[in-house]
Amino acid sequence: MKTYTPELDPAVLGRLRDYSALFAPDFPQSKPARWAGVYLHGLLLDGERKSIEPLSHRVTLPDDLTSKDPEQALQQFVNQSPWDEQAVLRRYRAELAKTFAHPDGIFLFDDVSFPKQGTHSVGV
Repeated sequence: MKTYTPELDPAVLGRLRDYSALFAPDFPQSKPARWAGVYLHGLLLDGERKSIEPLSHRVTLPDDLTSKDPEQALQQFVNQSPWDEQAVLRRYRAELAKTFAHPDGIFLFDDVSFPKQGTHSVGV
């Protein structure tokens, strides 16, 4: 089963960049914070494999971020960039609360499963 991801409108990508910029203070340097937005963009693009190599070939870098080797830059972001995931999670929860918090509100979580592909992938 192949998933389909619709074409991402430039306005959507702009909102994604704005959203990922909210987390910039949680990164020790500005460059990894900008690569976080690129990584998120890549995860949203159509494609069966979401690992760094295929993802790096699908993503278009924003004008203000240049790299001779986007695959290497994304690899460094994912594997070597020092950042505090707890700080990112706190900011994420705070952003969610701004939008969804209400005294009478509830969250409903729905398990979404994906069909297994091969013997080593996660899924049903």
